[in-house]
Amino acid sequence: MDFIPQEDKQAYYQQLYKRVNQPGYFSAQCNILVTKLDDLYAEGELTVTRASMNPQNIVHGGALYTLMDAVSGIAAITCGRACVTLNSSASFLRPGRDTEKIYCVSSPVKVGRTIAVLRAVLTDDAGQELANGTFTYFVLDRPL
Repeated sequence: MDFIPQEDKQAYYQQLYKRVNQPGYFSAQCNILVTKLDDLYAEGELTVTRASMNPQNIVHGGALYTLMDAVSGIAAITCGRACVTLNSSASFLRPGRDTEKIYCVSSPVKVGRTIAVLRAVLTDDAGQELANGTFTYFVLDRPL
């Protein structure tokens, strides 16, 4: 499944960091920053602001879902191939409150020739799990 030769991966990951963390894109506007990339793996964080809160003064479920989607999507393209989302689901376990950041880790569950399934886990500053999700991608037979 890997299109990127081992010796070129770090340079490719640096290009991905620049691309996904670039101001103006949706995830950057949502205060999401991708912080770590590896083979079908990514980490990121959401800086909590008033704009990410709902009227109950907790982090909006849409902000949490966006964080999982953004980080899982970038993890899926670390193989160097373009991907599109086939399906996704999320379970919200606790409210996001009294935290400056929400952290996301996305890692592979199963990866085949054309389908990649990744699991995302969100935690707060105290390390409590707030939500998790499963994201399924169709891996296109072309470079990103």
